[in-house]
Amino acid sequence: MIAAPVYLYDLPSPQRPAQIRRVEGSQTIWTLPIPAELSRQSAQLGLGRLWVGLCPTGSVIAASACETWQLNPDTGARLNSWPGELWTAQTDAVVLVTERSRSFDTMDVFTFQATVVQATGPRAVTGQLGTRPDCGGFDVLGLRWMGETLRLSARDSCGLWTKTFGGAP
Repeated sequence: MIAAPVYLYDLPSPQRPAQIRRVEGSQTIWTLPIPAELSRQSAQLGLGRLWVGLCPTGSVIAASACETWQLNPDTGARLNSWPGELWTAQTDAVVLVTERSRSFDTMDVFTFQATVVQATGPRAVTGQLGTRPDCGGFDVLGLRWMGETLRLSARDSCGLWTKTFGGAP
């Protein structure tokens, strides 16, 4: 049986800070400590790297206060740090939201600024979504890079729907 790598997040203890570990079988391959002032929000594989979203510990999550670390998944080495929240990591792109409306649920308007990281470099995308006629407020479900556009998925009383936004290199 081939042991697939697993990435684990260990909460802080009195003896050590929070950490991310790569484990294969029963063996820890590498460990990366997380500073006490940051808490992990999410971790995803994309663009051949491990992306870890971190936000200030004990605070309301504001995209502008968060950062995303780009790690080598084999060694745990930190390759880069990007401003913003990690929303989606895909094989061809990673979506980081750097500014957004404060809430995700039952909104009338959602405004965002995002950075889409690709192998060719980052590009900025901004957008705003408003309610549909006679459908009430909406919930934002996610953002996904689709070739040359960013697709926002939402749900309201009329059902699921999407809107796309272009990106400037």
